[in-house]
Amino acid sequence: MKLLIASRNRKKIAEMRVLLERDISGIGLELLSLDDVGFPGEIEETGSTFEENALIKARAGAEHSGLVTVADDSGLTVAALGGAPGIYSARYADDEGEGHSDEANNRKLLRELAGVRDREAAYVCAMACVFPAGAPLRGDPIVVRGTVGGEILFSPRGSNGFGYDPYFWYEPFGGTFAEISPEEKNSVSHRGRAIALLAEELGRRIAEQKDEVWAEHIGRLERAETVSCPAAEPGFTEADLAALRDGLSGLSEKRRRHVLAVEDMAVRIGAVYLPGRGPELLLRAAALLHDATKEYGTDRHLEILGRHGVRPTATELAAPKVLHAMSAAALIPEQWPRFALPQVVSAVRWHTTGRADMSMYEKIIYLADYIDDSRTYPECVRLREMFWGPDPASMDPAGRAEHLRRVLVASFDATFLGLAEEGRPFHPATVEARNWLVMQR
Repeated sequence: MKLLIASRNRKKIAEMRVLLERDISGIGLELLSLDDVGFPGEIEETGSTFEENALIKARAGAEHSGLVTVADDSGLTVAALGGAPGIYSARYADDEGEGHSDEANNRKLLRELAGVRDREAAYVCAMACVFPAGAPLRGDPIVVRGTVGGEILFSPRGSNGFGYDPYFWYEPFGGTFAEISPEEKNSVSHRGRAIALLAEELGRRIAEQKDEVWAEHIGRLERAETVSCPAAEPGFTEADLAALRDGLSGLSEKRRRHVLAVEDMAVRIGAVYLPGRGPELLLRAAALLHDATKEYGTDRHLEILGRHGVRPTATELAAPKVLHAMSAAALIPEQWPRFALPQVVSAVRWHTTGRADMSMYEKIIYLADYIDDSRTYPECVRLREMFWGPDPASMDPAGRAEHLRRVLVASFDATFLGLAEEGRPFHPATVEARNWLVMQR
């Protein structure tokens, strides 16, 4: 997900990049500055508080770019100076004709504190995140504040950091912010604390809007039995599928055999429930792609999902077999655009968990993955015999539908038993899928 930082301060952006990557890992952020999006001029900070100024800057950046935008307004507050420099920290020395360099601001600060013994101070950072119309996330702005306390020294120490850091003594580390390492500073700084709070709120919003994020990035999928396919070929041919099969050479031999077996089983089930050339091609494509990322590691799954603005839930992170379905679905429009049709992407996305109101394509790929002929687990063999034993092709439409429903319910029950034995959590979508099927009786 692209995220605009409404600033041109390269040191600040570099610091924020480190902190954002630390605290919002798994989302996959591409950070841009005002210069990157061609923002003209400067943003006038007319607010009377840090929070107001952060919002002003974030809204200006979001309006110009159409991107989710983060801005901060931060500064130093000194108790003996009535909270000054405060919101004027960056331009504290302007009124004395010295400009607003770090050196000029520090000289003025020392003059104002001449003879003052109480030099208690705090760094404050207010951070705002704004979500413009059309962005992957929506809702009211997020505004947070982080602070860190210290005191102002009489002379500078250290060469790291920027701003007032050489004079800002932080007792727990026994040094100024310019003496400690960037990693130490980021672990306690006002900006680090604000970003941690922002990350928490942003993560909650992503989790709440996860379904919408998916729809935004994989083609606004329709999710019902009403998804249909014309009898004509759906924009790709058997030759395209043959090329896709050839690409399976990158998989292990065991995984490749499984994928081809799922394709065969999906076509066999589809001949009963979705006859026709168009549906067959769609089922073949979904079967060939359903395990495209199965052999990736967790970090790579998270990188792919992050790039597409999807943050897995704790349950999904605890069930690694779910992540490959999510990452494969996210990759299809990007890596295999010819096959990026709703029926294909949604069947890949939900083939491990199912969901309520599954489309027929989703049901078939889910079941084919469970009972394909390469599966020798007792439960897979039992379900395969349960499905094919009564010959569903010989049943009337109502009988076929009821037969599929019962086999799917049995497959979910077997899944729950296996998860319970392994001590793994049940995915909410699987619970909803089973409950929905039970209520269709």
